[in-house]
Amino acid sequence: IEGRKWARVWGVGTLKSNWKRRIGSEIMNRLFLFCIGIVINVTLTGFAADKPVAAGRVSRDVKRVAAGNTAFAIDLYGQLKSTPGNLCFSPFGISSVMAMAYAGASGKTARQMAEAMHFRLPADRLHPAFGALRKRLLAKRTGKEVQLTIANSLWPQTGIELKPDFLSLCRTDYGSTVTPVDFRGDPKGACQAINTWANKETQGIFGDVILPDDVNKDMRLLLFDAIYF
Repeated sequence: IEGRKWARVWGVGTLKSNWKRRIGSEIMNRLFLFCIGIVINVTLTGFAADKPVAAGRVSRDVKRVAAGNTAFAIDLYGQLKSTPGNLCFSPFGISSVMAMAYAGASGKTARQMAEAMHFRLPADRLHPAFGALRKRLLAKRTGKEVQLTIANSLWPQTGIELKPDFLSLCRTDYGSTVTPVDFRGDPKGACQAINTWANKETQGIFGDVILPDDVNKDMRLLLFDAIYF
């Protein structure tokens, strides 16, 4: 929309230690149980946090990730198009968060996620391709003419140890930060930390993206994506 800029925050939440929820055919009906979509249209000024990369030839893997993300967007829009009112969502933001969750999945859950999200590459190629696509998008920023921030974050329960390989992948390919918080003992403090992060990454336009009432005792990990442009 000409003359306006947008910010979005998407969160994937409540990944329990015994999480076995079916993803495949049910993901479209359940997606917003996982994703908190907040869209605000305001006039803003942007900032650049990541170094741009030179534009060059697009690899086949990046093209396949982009094609899969487009297919997911069409699927999701098909489910949401009848929703009353205006509709705005970020397929890339949702896919990025779900791809980080997918990196920690295995077996049947991983297969169902890959099918629903149209992840068409083996994991060892999928995540670097997501990272390359993210860098290409950020490379489109040119001073004040194009302003874009794509931020990801992991919020594990204090005391929960995530595998080093998983953490390294999220940091390298998705630019994610990792901040342990105490959902059980200090839900208010955990929410405050997440809300502070969301406000920082979107230039202070958000109020609260998560409240203590949204937190439960089974929460182990929250994954968030914020897109600001």
